[in-house]
Amino acid sequence: MLSVDPTTPGGAFSLEGGADGTTPDPLGTALGTNDSLFQLADFTGVLDCGQTAPTVGGSGTPAATLARGQNDSCQKIPFLLRTFDNGGAQSVLLEKLLGNQVGANFTMTIVWDPEPASNPLPTTKIDYDGPSGNPPQSVVWCGGTVGAPIPVPGQAWCLTNQQATLAGGGKVQLTERYFGFGDPRWAR
Repeated sequence: MLSVDPTTPGGAFSLEGGADGTTPDPLGTALGTNDSLFQLADFTGVLDCGQTAPTVGGSGTPAATLARGQNDSCQKIPFLLRTFDNGGAQSVLLEKLLGNQVGANFTMTIVWDPEPASNPLPTTKIDYDGPSGNPPQSVVWCGGTVGAPIPVPGQAWCLTNQQATLAGGGKVQLTERYFGFGDPRWAR
């Protein structure tokens, strides 16, 4: 397997493949071919246990920071983190490839772009399975404490901290911190 990531030095490489008669893997079987297949993956980085990724976004989109907790037999995992602001409809997307790291847990801190001040503020929505699945739902608070959050049954992510501050011009800026393990999209 050839891997290119942010730690790979600059330069160039080439790939060559040929149909050597080997049995196709599951993707080759699904496509009905034993030709060489190359897959390109889009990801932001790789996280080890106890690491915090650099913040993604800000300056016109929400700023999101992902941190990984501890789990048994820790191995690095690739992740994708994207932030969007489409005319005031803000969102943060997180996807991970956990492999055998089923016990991996994470915290996500999101600093949303300023929005009109209101009391109460609209709730943040979370979508666990995309447009073809269940509708987005309001985020819920974790049990426990900020330092030892307890997930809510039936929820992959829960809220541990929320703070709204005045941002001027009749707007407030909301900062939220979450604890969880799934691959959601948060939206405001």
